Amino acid sequence: MSLDGFRNISRTRLEFSPHLNILLGDNGQGKTNTIEAVCLALSGKSPRDSSIENFIMQGRERCSIVCDVKSDDLTDPTVGVTISREGRKHTINDSRIRSRQNLLDMFSVVFFGPDDLRLVKDSPQVRRDFLNESISCLYPAYSGVLSEYARTLRQRGVLLRDWSPSSEPLLEVYDDTLAKTGSTIIKYRIKTLRQLGSMAAGRYEAISGGSERISVSYISDILKSAAGADEIEDLYRNALAGARRSDICAKTTTVGAHRDDISFFIDAAPARKFASQGQQRSIALSMKTALTDLIREVKHQEPVILLDDVMSELDRGRRDSIASMLSGGQVFITGTGLDFVPSGTDTRTFRVRSGNITEETV
Repeated sequence: MSLDGFRNISRTRLEFSPHLNILLGDNGQGKTNTIEAVCLALSGKSPRDSSIENFIMQGRERCSIVCDVKSDDLTDPTVGVTISREGRKHTINDSRIRSRQNLLDMFSVVFFGPDDLRLVKDSPQVRRDFLNESISCLYPAYSGVLSEYARTLRQRGVLLRDWSPSSEPLLEVYDDTLAKTGSTIIKYRIKTLRQLGSMAAGRYEAISGGSERISVSYISDILKSAAGADEIEDLYRNALAGARRSDICAKTTTVGAHRDDISFFIDAAPARKFASQGQQRSIALSMKTALTDLIREVKHQEPVILLDDVMSELDRGRRDSIASMLSGGQVFITGTGLDFVPSGTDTRTFRVRSGNITEETV
C-alpha cells in the first residue's frame, strides 16, 4: 500500500504480510490512520469520521491511497483512492468505479475498534450501523438499497419541513419508494441477524464456558404484529400512512427502518439493562467473530481483519477467542506493545511515529 498525504502520513509505501501485520506506537501517531486507509480503499468506507477535509493532510490539496492486492482468482487488482476538496475518486485498475457495490463484491473487510465493544449499550444508531455494514459486506446489493432509502428519506424530510397541501402527490411518491426499499432493508436485516445470532450464540457459549446463552432480536415499529416476508411492504405502507399527520407536525419521518434497533439477551434477560461490562464485551466480540465466520460461509472469502487497539482492553480469555478469528486470512493489529499480540509465522511488525512508518525486526 502506498499513502500520500493521508491524514498525518506524508508519504510511505508498505509491503504487508499476507497473514499477520502488527502496527506499534503511542496513541496519536498514525496506527489507526494506516488501517483506516486499508478499510477505505477496499470497502469504500471509513470506520470513523469520513469528512473529506479530515482525510487530507494539513497543507495539502489532495491525498491518495493505492493498494496492490493479491487475490485467489489471480486477477491481482490495483485499487486507488484519490481525495481532493472537490470529492473522492475510487478506481480499480485505473477504471473509475461509481458504486460501492463493486468493491464489496470483490473484497471483504471486518474492522473492530474500541467503540464496537460498546455495541450492546450504545445508541440504536450504532447497532444499525453495525448491522448495515455487516449486511453490505455479506450481500453487496444491500448497499444500493440502503443508499436509495437514505436519499428518499432526505428528500421526504425536505418536503415535510416545507410542507404545503400541494406537496401531497410528491409525498405519495416518496412513501411508495420508502415502503419498497424500507421493507427490503428489514428483510435483509432479519435474515442476516438470524444468521449472525445463531453463530454468535455458539461463540458466546464458548467464551462463557457454557454457563450463559445469548440471543438477539430485531425491533421494528413496522413489525408490531408477526408478519411473513410478503406482508412487510404492506405493513410499511400502512405505518407511513398512519404516521403522516405526526410526520407533518414533527417535520420528519417518525417511523421506518431508520429507527429500528437490535436487542441482545443473556438467558432471556435484556443485556442492555443487566449485562456486566465483561458480558457486553463478550457479546460484541461474539457478533464480530460471527461476522467473519459468516463471510467465509456466504462469500467463500477470507476477510481482511482490522483490529484497532482492542486487544489491550480484553482479558486473556477474550483475547484467545479473538485468536480463533485470525487464522486463514490477512490480519492487521494496532497497539502500544507486543504483550497481547498472538505469535505466528510470517508476521511483519511496523513502528509508527508521527506519521512515519518503518518495518522493524522483533
